[in-house]
Amino acid sequence: MGMPLDQKLVIEETIRDMQFETLQSNMQEFEYTDRIEYSILDTRVKLTTYNMKNTKAQYLPVINAFANYGYVGGRNEFGDLMNFSESWFDYSNVGVRISIPIFDGLRKSSIIQQRKLDLEKLDEDRMILRNNIDLNIKQAKIDVKNAVNTLNTQEENMQLAKDVYEAAQLKYKEGIGSSLELTEANSEYLTEQNNYYIALFEALMARVELEKALGLL
Repeated sequence: MGMPLDQKLVIEETIRDMQFETLQSNMQEFEYTDRIEYSILDTRVKLTTYNMKNTKAQYLPVINAFANYGYVGGRNEFGDLMNFSESWFDYSNVGVRISIPIFDGLRKSSIIQQRKLDLEKLDEDRMILRNNIDLNIKQAKIDVKNAVNTLNTQEENMQLAKDVYEAAQLKYKEGIGSSLELTEANSEYLTEQNNYYIALFEALMARVELEKALGLL
């Protein structure tokens, strides 16, 4: 965990404190872009679209404007150059340069057609991915529901076994119960405890899978 060995850790909640019901609100707010694979695919679509627009823009004429202004001077004697009114003359020019693409051997047209095919393929990939995500979430929701139902059943079974064991202890202390009955009740209680923890683990794993399906992990 990257923490100092002498640092104390304080556990603020138990595994049982985790609420499965809170995932319901998360499902209502779900966006496909929450899934990293869909977000990456969405970015590829945007980049391909920008590339196609950039290629199309190369068909447009390019217009450049320019302007120059300055002075030139000339005299037979260097000293005469200091006479600005007679030795220096200003000049200026203004112009526009237009570049018009004529023919490039259909290279840009070929690139644009390829980009269109790429976009169609990416759109199809997005549709397939959306369907897979929907199926993934639906199956994960079913798994969580079944796991929680099993967990609740095992919790009831464990509590019932605990009640039977405590009753067997009381009867044994009162001398109206046998040690065999107590041993069997204890064994059954331990078995139901083990079944409960297995169900709890499976419920937690189902919850993790649903969070992954929702893009929360």
